[in-house]
Formats: sequence, C-alpha cells, structure tokens
Amino acid sequence: MSVQNVKKIAADLSKEKKPSKKDQHKKNLTNLKTLLTKMNSKGELHLGFGMVDKVEFYPTPFVTVNEMIGGGFPKGKYVTIAGAEQTAKGTLILQTIAYNMQLDPNFTVLWTDAENALDESWCLVHGVDLDRVIVQKYSDDAEYMEKLLDDGMKIIETGAISMWVIDSVGALLPKAEFTKDIEDNSMLDLQRKLGLFFRKNVHTMDKNKVSTIMIGQIYEAPNTSYVDIRVKGGNAMKHWAHLRLMTRRGNQKEVTGGKNSILMADGTLRDIMSGWSMHLKVDKTRLNGNEGRSVMLQFVLGRGLDCTESAITALFASSVFKQSGAWFYHDKLHTGKIQGKDALINLLQADEALRESLIKELDETLAEESQKQ
Repeated sequence: MSVQNVKKIAADLSKEKKPSKKDQHKKNLTNLKTLLTKMNSKGELHLGFGMVDKVEFYPTPFVTVNEMIGGGFPKGKYVTIAGAEQTAKGTLILQTIAYNMQLDPNFTVLWTDAENALDESWCLVHGVDLDRVIVQKYSDDAEYMEKLLDDGMKIIETGAISMWVIDSVGALLPKAEFTKDIEDNSMLDLQRKLGLFFRKNVHTMDKNKVSTIMIGQIYEAPNTSYVDIRVKGGNAMKHWAHLRLMTRRGNQKEVTGGKNSILMADGTLRDIMSGWSMHLKVDKTRLNGNEGRSVMLQFVLGRGLDCTESAITALFASSVFKQSGAWFYHDKLHTGKIQGKDALINLLQADEALRESLIKELDETLAEESQKQ
C-alpha cells in the first residue's frame, strides 16, 4: 500500500463524526437499563428507588416522641436507646410494646434479657401481653452472647417477630471473656462480636421488618479537655445505629403536678415528689433531619411515663387549636371555644374521648406533612 493511500485512509477516518457526549450517555444508559432488566428478574437491582421500601414505624404511645423521631421505632432498622441508670429506657420500650400489641394482635416481641432484669409485674402494669413475649436469658445451653444472639437470629428468621429488644449491650458476655478469669485482659471482644452480629443480622432484620432495639449504658471516656460521653459497644454501636436516642433525668422542678404532701413521723408535712422528668434526645438519625431535637416526658412513680402529658404538649405545639388572645377555638370543643390555657389543659386531662379525637386529627396532619416531604 502506497504512502498516498495510507494518508487518504487516515484522512477519511478523521472525518468520521464522533458521537456527542449526550448521544454517548444515552447509549450507555440504554446498556445499563438492559443489564438491570436482566438482573431485576432475580430481584437484585433497579434503576432509581423502585426497590427501596419507604421506612415504616412502630409508633410509641407518645405523640411528641413520634413527631420528633418521624413516626416511632423504625421497622427493619437498628435503634439504640442509651443513658444513665434509672432514666426510663426500658419503660419507654415496654409502653411502646403494650401500645403496639393493642394496635396489632400479631405483634410479638423477642426480649433478650442479658441483665436478668425484666420484671413481670412491671410489664403487666403497662398492659404487655406476656403470651406474646419470648424471653431469652443466659442458661446452661446459652452461657455467652454468641449463642444468645445466634439463637435470636434464628427466631427472627421465622418472620413471626415484630421487635427484638436486647437488654443490654453492657451485659453481653463474649465467649472469649466467659472462658477467661476475671483478671485476664480481653479488650475489644465485645466490640468485634457486635460488629459481626450487626453485619449478619441486617438483611434478616430488614427482610422481616423487625425493629431491633439495643439498650445501652453510657460512660465518661478519659479526656482532659471536655467530658466525653460514650455508649458502650464501641465503634460498631456508633456506626450501625440507624437511630440513637439518649435519655437523662431532668430537674424535679420540671415535674408538673408531681407533689404529694406526706405526714412524717415527727408530725410535720413534707412535699414528696411523685415523679421526675425524662429528657429524650435524638443523638443520631439516618431517617430524617431531626438530629439534635429533644422532648421531655413525665415519669410518674408506679405508673411509668405519662402519655396524657405528652399528648397535651403536642396539641399545644401544633396548629390543631386556633388561638386569639386567651381564647382557644376548635369545632370539637363544647361551645367551640374555651378561655385560658389552664382551663383547656384541665379539659383535655378530664375528657379522654376529646383528647383522643384531637390526637387522631394531629396524627393525620403529621402523616400528610410527612408524605409531602
């Protein structure tokens, strides 16, 4: 082939039109859709969010908590509830369990009682149906956390469980620690095993829409510049939590109507606080933009957290009532209006039917706003 022919071929090739970036992208996208169509027959991949389920929730009986979180405890997700001792972590969960048992006759719970602290009478106070609770404990057949969690995952795989509560992370005992003497050093065994558990359980939990709730303790990590509050369980607990709630006790002065006058042995009357306030904060969330928000609930001794107080707080914080000066207006009020905040609070506390009707209206409003987002 002559030099002139080679030059001519090269010139002809250079004149060929190259596809534009837009045309090339269309071609690439067509190839991608063809590939995904084949893969989608196996339920593997899909272009867009067609196969991504919208997050569903198990609601708590506290309107303010549901509004803060986004609906309640998310299904198919990991939830960490952490705080100091005696801050109503377990009570919040028990009341949520009882509430969902009322809503759904098939709602069933697996409770891993690693602390050996679940109290039957306290469950009954809140209306928990004990026949729908499976309680796991350490035993001769399950002496360490790996066995407890493996058995728990097998129970989850049946599809019959709605919520799995692990009480608590700090009480989980790895086999490596179980087989060693107390003085032996076995650092990070818990953290490593928790990481493995989270990775193994995440698909089964999501497939069966199980809300896995980890109750955790907090501790102060050594730090010279500030108080560093951490949750036991290491980086695995921090990374895998889709929602982390922190609890703490508030000042007794924040308790509403929480005083009882008691006659003491010396004949004097003393005001005794009948409860305390519980502060609940969204410390981390992958569900929405509500990180950092907090609410306050009232804990009444012998009864638990006050749902009525939460409902009334939510109603006042919403646009359910129209207000003009000291007057509050709503069609469901006896005369369509009432004067004074205290009078409205007393009415809502006394009239359960009215309160529940207004809460239903509020729930519908929040659901509509959530769909718009």
